[in-house]
Amino acid sequence: DAFDEEIKIRKENEERRRSIYEKEMTARQEKEDERRKAYEEEHKVRDDDFKQAEINQLKARKAKEFNKKLAENISKWLSQYMLEEREAIKKLKDEFNRKRTESNQ
Repeated sequence: DAFDEEIKIRKENEERRRSIYEKEMTARQEKEDERRKAYEEEHKVRDDDFKQAEINQLKARKAKEFNKKLAENISKWLSQYMLEEREAIKKLKDEFNRKRTESNQ
């Protein structure tokens, strides 16, 4: 009887130790999971910020290229317009001088 009682006590103690060990391991695993999740979340935010910064740089570069090409085209169009205007003014002057010369004779 005393032997059975001791075995029973040992089993209960073993069961308590196992339960405590399982609780500790569960708590450790939960803490580790929380740490890993926080780490992943922090790096996700960093990655998202980095990606957004890259996108912003690309947009800025494209806008700069577009503005440069637009400025070049405006310059070309303006030069062409000025040239055409000068030619038109010259033609008008020539026409005016020709008519004046004809009327003077």
